[in-house]
Amino acid sequence: MTDVLRRGRVSLAFGFFAQGIAFALLVTRIPAVQDRYGVSDALLPVFLAAVPILAGIGSVVTERLVRRVRPSRL
Repeated sequence: MTDVLRRGRVSLAFGFFAQGIAFALLVTRIPAVQDRYGVSDALLPVFLAAVPILAGIGSVVTERLVRRVRPSRL
């Protein structure tokens, strides 16, 4: 395995790890988030579904950016 491939895999793993930690922190603080932002129980599933949807969109955008810009710059 080349050094570039190894660094790419580590970066990808870190990205997924960061997304997972962020989602876990959000889920564990649901009551506080609801109180702070006024999210009702009916709107909560939409709010929670937005997180992985936005993460997926971010992954697709990043893929397209990597094709244009060197991965080391991203």
